[in-house]
Amino acid sequence: MTFEGKERITQAYLTAGWGRVKKMPDLKKLLGQDKSKKQQTPEQMLKVVQQLNAAFGGKEVKREIGE
Repeated sequence: MTFEGKERITQAYLTAGWGRVKKMPDLKKLLGQDKSKKQQTPEQMLKVVQQLNAAFGGKEVKREIGE
């Protein structure tokens, strides 16, 4: 089966499923365009960076601002 054939079957399947939904979810949310998400605080951003650094084996260097 070709990619286009699979794509058409998938589209038909999803269309049939959405036809049975009582309340449609917001399209922007489904497409990942929902802008109502809260922004991260600087502390939350730092925590994520520290976790990534640890996950990749980096070493932690603590410096004061202005050094």
